[in-house]
Amino acid sequence: MSYEPKLAAALSGATMRQLSHWRRAGKNGAVLVPEVSDARPILYSFRDVVALRACVRLRQETSLQRIRKVLNTLREDLGEREHLSS
Repeated sequence: MSYEPKLAAALSGATMRQLSHWRRAGKNGAVLVPEVSDARPILYSFRDVVALRACVRLRQETSLQRIRKVLNTLREDLGEREHLSS
């Protein structure tokens, strides 16, 4: 099952702007690149929606810079390659 950004935003609690921003790779990397399709049409998987929901919750508690830094550490330093939903 795949979800368009508007529905993924509604299900996760994120805004459309947040989804767009989190897809883009900054100097610390993207927060979440959609699993199904990151090019037009952009489609999110159920696992993506679960991960987005966690990111929304984390974002209420801490800065996006800190979240990106932690994700970068997980991916680069610790070699964590599993989907964020796990």
